[in-house]
Amino acid sequence: MDKIEEINHWLQEGSPYEKGVALFQRYSHNLTLMRVLPGRPERYREKLEYELRKLAGLTQPEKKLVPSSMPSPDSHQYHFSELEELLPEGNASEQDTPKAIQGLRDEFSRCYKRRSILHRELRQTSPENTAEKVARRKVLADQIKALSARMDELWPIYEAWRNEGVCPKEENSFDKALPGESPRELKAKIDNLKKTISKDKLFLQYQSVKKQPSPNPLPHGPRRHELEERIRAKQAEMDELKNRLNGLTQD
Repeated sequence: MDKIEEINHWLQEGSPYEKGVALFQRYSHNLTLMRVLPGRPERYREKLEYELRKLAGLTQPEKKLVPSSMPSPDSHQYHFSELEELLPEGNASEQDTPKAIQGLRDEFSRCYKRRSILHRELRQTSPENTAEKVARRKVLADQIKALSARMDELWPIYEAWRNEGVCPKEENSFDKALPGESPRELKAKIDNLKKTISKDKLFLQYQSVKKQPSPNPLPHGPRRHELEERIRAKQAEMDELKNRLNGLTQD
């Protein structure tokens, strides 16, 4: 059986934990989770199923750890009582804490605070379905998901150090730029949107994604309406990303 078949079979037979750990170790490259998963079904059962489903490209059940369009700030595998350890006001003395863990705490704290701000912005965004409002909600939700995913990566590393003394080897493995919000990531997203918009406009004018010797406009109808709506939505999303990029470069 290939990877997808094996994981599907594992789900169908009731998702036995240790067998799932063996599958994860066979197909994943996440060394941190490989270390902390064995023998801990109470804490990591849902996380294991989430990761295996992701490896197989399967749809995630709503009750699992997949962030929704407006994820809850505390819907992941850590509880707030534990989370406080990673926030400045909950930190113990840093004197005996490895530099890697200090860096992890700093990044986790910044992710948490930034995600809280984005949740508030998302709640305050008008529910209107104009292209601009939809684009703003999408950009905010994508950034929240990116932050949540990074926090989900950081937590097992911290927990492995706290419970088992396993410390990351690389002291500089924790980025200063928040995920989804670095200038490089924003510029890449803007460039991709520009390419998509350009191709859609060409198709409207030539019925081809490449410029032709003479125009051949797409006739009015559902297909043209769909493309025009997509261009408006992508343009609004690109404008929102540009605003965020300008805010970063002006700070």
